[in-house]
Amino acid sequence: QIALFAARPARPENDDELDLMEDSGSDGENRAESVMLDTQEDSRTQIETRKAAVRKYVGDQADSKTKENGQASLEATATLQALASSQGSTASFPVMTIVHPPNESFYGRDQDIQKLHKCLSITGDICVIHGVGGIGKTLTAVEYAYRYKSGYDCVFWLQADTTPGLAESYGDIAHTLGLVEGHEDQAQVVELSRHWMDSTERRWLLIFDNVEDWDHVVQYLPQDFHHSRGSVIVTTQISSFATKVNHNLLLETFGEEDGSCMLLQYLDRRDPGSDKERAVAQEISGLVGGLPVALSHVAGLAAYSECTLSELLEIFKQRRRHTGAATSEDDDLPASFRQASYSYDETLAMVWNVTLRELSGDARDLIYILAYLNCEAIPESMLCDIHTESFLEFLDCREMIRQRSLVKRRLIQAKTVEGELCLSLHRSLQRSIRETAAKDATILQKVFDQALILVRKAFPASSPIQVPDPSSWRGHQRLLPHVMSLQSAFVEAKSAIRGSKKFAGLLSDAGVNQWARGFTRDGLLLLTTAERVLDSVHTDISNLMRADIHSFIALMHDNTGISTRAESLHRREVAFGIRRKQMESLAHQASQVEETLLYNSWLDFAISLLQYNRYHEVETILEKCLKKYREWGSPDEIPYEYAKYGHKMGLIRMYQGRYEEALELCQQGVQHMEKTGNDSLMLRFKFDLACIHLQKGDIEQSLAVHKQVLSQRIPVCGKVNENTLQSYYAIGALEEIRGNFPEAEKNFWYALDRRRAASWSIEAVARTQYHLAVVLRAQAKDLERATRNYDEAKATLARYLPLDCPEKLKDVQDEAVLFDHMLTVYGARFTGKGLLDIMR
Repeated sequence: QIALFAARPARPENDDELDLMEDSGSDGENRAESVMLDTQEDSRTQIETRKAAVRKYVGDQADSKTKENGQASLEATATLQALASSQGSTASFPVMTIVHPPNESFYGRDQDIQKLHKCLSITGDICVIHGVGGIGKTLTAVEYAYRYKSGYDCVFWLQADTTPGLAESYGDIAHTLGLVEGHEDQAQVVELSRHWMDSTERRWLLIFDNVEDWDHVVQYLPQDFHHSRGSVIVTTQISSFATKVNHNLLLETFGEEDGSCMLLQYLDRRDPGSDKERAVAQEISGLVGGLPVALSHVAGLAAYSECTLSELLEIFKQRRRHTGAATSEDDDLPASFRQASYSYDETLAMVWNVTLRELSGDARDLIYILAYLNCEAIPESMLCDIHTESFLEFLDCREMIRQRSLVKRRLIQAKTVEGELCLSLHRSLQRSIRETAAKDATILQKVFDQALILVRKAFPASSPIQVPDPSSWRGHQRLLPHVMSLQSAFVEAKSAIRGSKKFAGLLSDAGVNQWARGFTRDGLLLLTTAERVLDSVHTDISNLMRADIHSFIALMHDNTGISTRAESLHRREVAFGIRRKQMESLAHQASQVEETLLYNSWLDFAISLLQYNRYHEVETILEKCLKKYREWGSPDEIPYEYAKYGHKMGLIRMYQGRYEEALELCQQGVQHMEKTGNDSLMLRFKFDLACIHLQKGDIEQSLAVHKQVLSQRIPVCGKVNENTLQSYYAIGALEEIRGNFPEAEKNFWYALDRRRAASWSIEAVARTQYHLAVVLRAQAKDLERATRNYDEAKATLARYLPLDCPEKLKDVQDEAVLFDHMLTVYGARFTGKGLLDIMR
């Protein structure tokens, strides 16, 4: 096969293979102002021929990556190659993961689709399809995919409006390609899929549907995309995203002629051009502004109600006069809502008001429930069950669901996703229904409670002993978008929706699941909302669910640093108090589950104590925990507990200067954690092992272990991940100590360029900016940029250091020590020399 790609202009010296750049606040004109695809200046006339035949990813890529990023990147590439080789694709091509079936009634957009095809004719390019809601962006992308599927070996669909949706979509890709068999870590599944797209010689198309956050494109796009055999489509309502890429396609509303033809085609009229109701159809098209989603629903209403188009036109006119939107008879029929006073929102409200009023009570109840779930794919199995709740009895029979009028009216669609029947509705209709429900507090509460019960029944409770269960993750992932939908509805409603312990429990379980899978941002959002719900229903502060929430929020804050240090300690102190009170009330009747939760909470409390360097107290707690672990079982039986002990006690021995013991204990922690299959946590332990080598004085061994960790983190956590960036920083810090300033600079830039997409903590960013300034000045290079970085870093230090500045640090002049102190003990703080000796 021969692949063609556009020749790219030379990159800045400190850039690497990732073409998705961020403004680090300090990189001048060579870097983009925001996260964007920096391809505006690419020459489309400079097309070269790639080498034919099989060019393995490691073969050609490894040489360039070694030059740019050192041995760590070579090892990372080799790790990905090994994973891909051991779990190579077993798919039969061509393959598609599109959840939408072909739309037999699709009308128009031929010129738009031809333009889209021309934009994507050269590999390594992106086209953004944008326009208002209901204009047909998703349908256009679907139509293109089916119309030109013969030109692609693979067509992959990503539901991009939420992080869980993206993760689930990548899971579908990996399973379709046969890259995974079991319950691999989600980040690893994503990386395997992205690596496959980077390295394959097959032609592929990736569609990001309904993007609301450009960082989602940055995080999930294959890293070497511009030199791959792929093309990308992004659909979005956010027009500014169109400026981030070379190509964009703005979809417009239909004129009266095309709108009428679309309406008549939806009604299965054989010859729309000569149809006897063509003139009426043109009037309706003008009345709804030529908006495709409105025309579709008008067609559905006409087909189901058996009204003539003339009768429907009169109904819509009357409705418009009733709402006061029409100022005269002449104003009744605007050519589009851009040419008259009739707005986009009023158009949709009018169509849906008329349509929904014609529904039966059960059908209306169903579509209201659907509007509070994630509207893309609602499993029928989640809706249909033997419900004991009286207000859900109408959902008992599957046959009734299938016979509902909603599909015939084009209000919802039925589609099959991985062999399961799912329902979906348009996002604009979802928004309109929510706005209508919000006007009646009784209806709003009833619908929310109905949706909540359905999701709660389907979503499994988290582990009673707080141990992640990877085997359940894929099932959870299918339901997480619905939990997120309920969460957003509750927050947007402010106090209009009453919370409940059931809702708080669902949010808590989902938040814990997101934490276990590495999605810290979503996990924090869910858990803090759960806490807010418990507050709203005046739940006792000693409630056990509160203890879980406190514990997991504190765990997520462990990646942050000094800004959340006090909050984490307080939360863990409260959680431990709740657990201890529970054990006292149970006396000798406590089960091992309650006992496990108590000791988990106690160890968590010790973690926060160590953040304050109170290692003598932590040592006592760890010894008592170890005694209990030995009662429970051997390291082979409960490796998770022994792993935590070995890692934490290794850090204690490091504080005490007993380095050989520290290394041995931490290595045991790494080995025990490997048995659990939790690669992300294992690598954090291994990162600290490298830090202990540094504190011992073995810089070369520390660097070697850090490079191993980086090479393993890339396939496990991803290249744009806070833990991965921490590894790049650590390698840069060691190169700085060794006097290898160019290599240190390269690693610091890598981390800073990706800080926003990875949600890297402000403390970590400031420390990296400081050290970048140091190495730039050491090279007498980019002094203005160095000063800007230094000033920003110092401002952060001045703001946050007072939150925890112990006496031992108040007279310290070494700024590097102060920046290290701002970071968390675990996997971050001890990447430099000096701090440990002072804190002893």
